[in-house]
Amino acid sequence: MILSDRDIRAACSDESGGVEAPYAGPYQDREVLSPDDIRAAIEREYMSQTEMMRTLEALVTTVEGLKQSINWRLPLMISIIMAVFFALAKFI
Repeated sequence: MILSDRDIRAACSDESGGVEAPYAGPYQDREVLSPDDIRAAIEREYMSQTEMMRTLEALVTTVEGLKQSINWRLPLMISIIMAVFFALAKFI
């Protein structure tokens, strides 16, 4: 059943994004949405599930790139820090 010619996107107000807690909001035990409910959902701007997935995929790619960047830099940084530490330890 098509309710609107526009995408209706749902918002998730739970910060954890989980679904552990049962819903207990203003639509509890209601079987239909009023025209005002539909209008309010249409007028808001939310990310669609596709947009959210693309954003998360981009985040994963960025984190993987950062991880690879750190993989070769971290041993180098530790070596430099240790060399400086040992050089300074000789003067103490």
